[in-house]
Amino acid sequence: TRCGGPCPTMTREMATLARSAGPNARFVTLTTDPENDTPTVMKEYSARFEADPKRWSFLTGPKKEIARLAVQDLKFTTMEKDPGQQENENDLFIHSSNFMVVDKKGRVRASVESLEPFAQDTLLKIIKDLEREPAR
Repeated sequence: TRCGGPCPTMTREMATLARSAGPNARFVTLTTDPENDTPTVMKEYSARFEADPKRWSFLTGPKKEIARLAVQDLKFTTMEKDPGQQENENDLFIHSSNFMVVDKKGRVRASVESLEPFAQDTLLKIIKDLEREPAR
């Protein structure tokens, strides 16, 4: 919520994607700063993007659990910056700007660089393809 890097742009991109995707698609935003991003802070942040809480969750929690989910389960890349590397007080982390697409069974099916020019089109196609898959 206070990221000085790509997070605000990524969240705007996800808001656009959420408006464009079908009603069965679900979205999740993870914090990289759980000490600051309390549930109240995350709720206020989600409201800035008019996120539908039935379709878009903003997750926070103990740092160790968030890191496990992000790095081990979803295969995101993230690392804390040393204070000497920080450009400002909110420049806390180096992390990918990928959106992960997870299927109904919780399997990562795609990783898309969210800041690429055609990311929205690519993500919408993947989501539609997954929606057409038969239940297994």
